[in-house]
Amino acid sequence: MTQGASPDSPEIRNLDAQIAQAEARGRWADMATLLRQRAQRVGPALEKVQSLERVAGLARLKLSSEPMAVQAAEEILVIDAGHANAREYLRDQYTRTGQRAKLEALDASKPGVFNTIKGAVGSAAAVVGTAASGVAHAVNEANRNPEWMKQQSAPKPARAASPRCAYCGADLAAGSRSCGACGAEQ
Repeated sequence: MTQGASPDSPEIRNLDAQIAQAEARGRWADMATLLRQRAQRVGPALEKVQSLERVAGLARLKLSSEPMAVQAAEEILVIDAGHANAREYLRDQYTRTGQRAKLEALDASKPGVFNTIKGAVGSAAAVVGTAASGVAHAVNEANRNPEWMKQQSAPKPARAASPRCAYCGADLAAGSRSCGACGAEQ
């Protein structure tokens, strides 16, 4: 497996410029596609997760696509099985949509187990056929954007620490009115 590009590489800088351009033009679907490409190509896991967090935020806030948000959350857990926000978001989505088997698998999973569960879902889809493939695709879409979805619907406790994004839960820079992770205006 290749290591991926440095965040300072020309390839990633070019993608970052295209992402900024898509955002400036309000081309949210293009921005989400570019962020996915960035997540696939950049090397450091933290950079991958941050790109996928932004995809999830866009999916929820600008594209109104819960399946895309879930898929982003699932991808985050593949990279970081302990990502609390992704786990919480998926738990909320699986509960809300009545996906008990996925909820139980998520709750029972430990770092590294999630990949096995996701692979089993993909194998079952291949056996069952086209209808199951559509379901598996929807599941993968839903798994990519974990916890910040739950944070949207849950009441927020008062925090004495640094302010957090109301959409994805990321820490906000002091005095900032927009989230650096998902781009949401506060």
